[in-house]
Amino acid sequence: MPFQAKCMSAQMRSRIPAPLPGESRVLLGTGSGTLDSGPVFQRGKLKIAGMAEIGPRHASVVRKRSTKTPVYILVVLFLLVPITSWAVSFDCEKAATAVERLICSDRELGALDDATSAAYKEALKSKGQDEILVHDQKVWLKDTRGACRDAGCIKKVYSERIEELRSWNRDVANSKDYFGVYVIKDKILVYDGDRDRWEPKEVENCLALAPDGENSVKFSFVLIHTNGHQCQMDGVATLVGNHLEFRPPSEQGPSEEQNQCLLRIKVRKHSIILEDNELMCRTYYCGARAGIDGWGFDRKHKVEKAKDEACNAFSKGIRQPATK
Repeated sequence: MPFQAKCMSAQMRSRIPAPLPGESRVLLGTGSGTLDSGPVFQRGKLKIAGMAEIGPRHASVVRKRSTKTPVYILVVLFLLVPITSWAVSFDCEKAATAVERLICSDRELGALDDATSAAYKEALKSKGQDEILVHDQKVWLKDTRGACRDAGCIKKVYSERIEELRSWNRDVANSKDYFGVYVIKDKILVYDGDRDRWEPKEVENCLALAPDGENSVKFSFVLIHTNGHQCQMDGVATLVGNHLEFRPPSEQGPSEEQNQCLLRIKVRKHSIILEDNELMCRTYYCGARAGIDGWGFDRKHKVEKAKDEACNAFSKGIRQPATK
């Protein structure tokens, strides 16, 4: 027998809980008739074409949720975001050490970290700094910054590092405290004809600097490249501003093209860089696979004596500072 819906009495309607703020109330049920003309809402009741109002026995309450996000959800979302909203040079979500976590939790430390990173990238732009500075930065991160246990220590070492990096490429040839012998140990490939293959070989590149009067410096270097091709130069460079320059002297009988060779030796606080901007020195002082421009010697790598006698020739009698 088809269900006959009855109108809901005022008494029965009063038993339905009042809608929550931001909700609308719809009463649903079952009954005879068709749904062709769709539902009609009136005063919280549901009317369907061909049907009476839905009765209380088959009524249910459907709550239409508010579009407002509950406060507790916002709090949870806030706690899930990274702990820092300021710039740092690394991903705080991957912070692995106590120092990194301190940096991520302190706005001032984050700013210092970002400034240090910017100074480091700027210093790297200078020719010949790649290997020297990259290695020095890794050592600093591990041994200096990594030794800190509180925010005060981190602030101190960051401030000192920023000043050091900003002066990293400053020419200091006037200081006269750089005389000595420097070496770079490297591995090159040498072709073995008997075995018809390339073999690695450890070599030592060297640079010697010694005083020669008030504004001049004796120099000698040997740079070894692939298959043993070398660059060898020696002479007397003149102080020009804050760097040293060398052109082949006329008594060596250079050709007009060879006179275009201009070697610059840039002495900096932490490194010594060789520059051959026009590559003309390379043409006359290097083998086919060798080059001069951009070679950098770390000033920490000063030795008493190099293996190559060419680098030791001008260094005799030079008092070597104690290595730190």
